[in-house]
Amino acid sequence: MANPKLRVLVVNDEPADQLVLERRLKAEPDWDLTVTVVADGAEAIEALRAGFFDLAFLDYKLPDMDGIKLLDQVRQLHPKTASVMVSGMGSERLAVEAMKHGAADFLAASELNSADLGRLLRRGLE
Repeated sequence: MANPKLRVLVVNDEPADQLVLERRLKAEPDWDLTVTVVADGAEAIEALRAGFFDLAFLDYKLPDMDGIKLLDQVRQLHPKTASVMVSGMGSERLAVEAMKHGAADFLAASELNSADLGRLLRRGLE
């Protein structure tokens, strides 16, 4: 059986976090991924207007908007795109707020290295 093909959007303004997540995603052996990395909300909206993504990893703190506002834009442009909120603040309040706005999951930035990306990618297919 062929590996599932998924388009993934990573929105994060921290180069180190971008790199960690992109490498972890591309290292997933059971998936055929196309990963697009952007550094702010405006670039993310531009990428979303240009095409569909199965899954989006959205940083909460971006230079031009917060992740909740971006999450609302993702839901508006592509309601079927599964979104995972990523935050260095890792608070339960923020996780609940993200879920209320339609996030499929919430991930603390400190968990990027150990995240079960296979589980998150499966959400992109559901």
